[in-house]
Amino acid sequence: MARTVSPENEAIRRQQIVSAAHSVFIKKDYSKVRIEDIAKQAKLSKGAVLYYFETKEDVFLALFEWLTQLVAQRFEAAVETSTDPLIQLDNVVDQAFDSVKLHRAFFRIYLDCLGQGSRKEEYARINRAFYQACHEHYRKIIENGQRKALFRDIDVTDASLVMRAIIEGLGVQWLFMGNDGDLKHYGKLAREAILRYHGLEPSELAFKSINEINSLAPLGAR
Repeated sequence: MARTVSPENEAIRRQQIVSAAHSVFIKKDYSKVRIEDIAKQAKLSKGAVLYYFETKEDVFLALFEWLTQLVAQRFEAAVETSTDPLIQLDNVVDQAFDSVKLHRAFFRIYLDCLGQGSRKEEYARINRAFYQACHEHYRKIIENGQRKALFRDIDVTDASLVMRAIIEGLGVQWLFMGNDGDLKHYGKLAREAILRYHGLEPSELAFKSINEINSLAPLGAR
């Protein structure tokens, strides 16, 4: 008789396997990971893992989706904690460049997934959903900044694309060129580049509130 598992227990077990896969994939390249490695990390049998996921790739896809959703949720929380666009921007950058361990773990797996995504629609679909979620949160910051006359009046969609390019680009560069001690510096570079793109000089903001900034010369005159 086939085993039956309640939806609740199945969700718990699948997450247990995905969490174990996360621990394994941050240490090994995709090609070197075996189902046995994931099972050992999850403290399950190989058969138990294969009951929930038919292949290693299925586990990896589930991990990719979970990881990108987690990052997008953190960006959402970062934006929702304030109505000040500058604080919202700081919060998002802090989320992206806060933890050496989390940052390295995310990008090691993410770059593997991007390589797969260029060839397989399943990965591309998950990454599109991730980008769409990121852009939704970035747009809120940009639209908020424009409403308060802090950011220059430019196309919001284009500005969101540039913001993602800056954050992701510097994140990847840190992975290959940085060290544990300078992750915050890369975050500072990201923040300053985004602010300058929106017509603000970071040094002007050091001790100014929004009201003080709004009293400066119009953006177009700076």
